[in-house]
Amino acid sequence: MALPLYLGENATLQSLAGNQPTPNLGLVYEKFVDVWPPEYDSRPKAGTRDGFLRFFQHHQADASLLEAYWRRVETLVARVGGIMLEGATAERLVSGLGSHHPLETGFIWHRTLGVPYLPGSSLKGLLSAYARESRGGYGMLGEERALELFGDQEQHGVGRLVVLDVLPVSPCRLELDIVNPHFGPYYREGEPPADVWAPSPVKFLVVPRGVRFRFAVLGRHGYADPRDLSDAENLLIGALTFLGIGAKTGVGYGLFRDLTRVEDIACGAPRPEQPGETAQAPERTKRANEGEGHARPAPSASELNHDEAIKLFQSLDGLSEDEQVRVAMRLYEYWNTTGEWAEWTKHKDRDSEKHKKKYRRVARVTEILARAGKP
Repeated sequence: MALPLYLGENATLQSLAGNQPTPNLGLVYEKFVDVWPPEYDSRPKAGTRDGFLRFFQHHQADASLLEAYWRRVETLVARVGGIMLEGATAERLVSGLGSHHPLETGFIWHRTLGVPYLPGSSLKGLLSAYARESRGGYGMLGEERALELFGDQEQHGVGRLVVLDVLPVSPCRLELDIVNPHFGPYYREGEPPADVWAPSPVKFLVVPRGVRFRFAVLGRHGYADPRDLSDAENLLIGALTFLGIGAKTGVGYGLFRDLTRVEDIACGAPRPEQPGETAQAPERTKRANEGEGHARPAPSASELNHDEAIKLFQSLDGLSEDEQVRVAMRLYEYWNTTGEWAEWTKHKDRDSEKHKKKYRRVARVTEILARAGKP
């Protein structure tokens, strides 16, 4: 196997983050998978996959480039008389999971802007499928009308509609999700599926709930019949609300809500804030009550016990950066008080089953506090 291009060079995640406040995240994800040890072999170094993925939780794309992109698209849509809808993710969104990547879980990035996106061809396929298959057979538009709008290889060619790529309104921070296959030897080696096999959790990047995207449709020849645009708008709302787009739609991913024409939003209709701003606080509180996050102030060290400390540690990935620092500080203080921190720091062997979890707790808390400049 060929060595990674960066091996032996100084182009690591840390140097990228230090030199570029807004690096092209797609380039980092595809070309700088910095998870191999110096004695490079074909397997990623244990324990560093999560650190690589967390890089994308704490960095965002260049907002000015994305803003300039949307100004150009808005001008295009206005001049040719197309439509543009804006809506927020009702559930998590992910696309490209099956594409090739060293970490086995792919992700689709816009090549030049470095933001998550969905190709226009994917959206066009979704709309065509919804027109043909919803309400039983061709009940939504009728077979002939669906072929007229989206085309075929016999009579209609490329169809009457042009569907543009789908991008977020502004840069967003990503989250981590997990799949947890339990029968690895069954899939890899043909062993009988049984409860004796240990699960193999695999984390992957997702767009969180509440991120706003735009969907634009134009006429093929620079002008769209109002009826075509009306049908396209109904299809967009129906398909994105009930079917979803991207991967894992069968379990609820990729659904959208609050789909509204952009000109209506510009005329004064309220638009929810992006994640991380005021409007997300209720959602974060809800997730905290469900055990997915921790929006309340971190308890002091004197209020913790062993089980509560472990639960707090397990909640770290679902917190904002500031909340991670506060929780990590409480954990550090608590484990220092109990003497566990001094004991755990002695165990540097991350491959030892006996001490692996203890080592990871120390390493994770130390990483968060170091990033915030705390001891």
